[in-house]
Amino acid sequence: MPKDNVIVFSTAKDPHVHARKDAKVKAMRQRFEDCLPLAVKAKKKRKKKTKQSKKN
Repeated sequence: MPKDNVIVFSTAKDPHVHARKDAKVKAMRQRFEDCLPLAVKAKKKRKKKTKQSKKN
């Protein structure tokens, strides 16, 4: 039997396991966000500086 056709199942399985875990994390994150929305940092309101005209 030639050695060229050897399949290592653990290395072939790793990307699929990682993809399943990523999908599970995304689904869980979405469920948490639906229940408790993440706080969005409000931008500080800045006052516009108005130029005063010089009157003589």
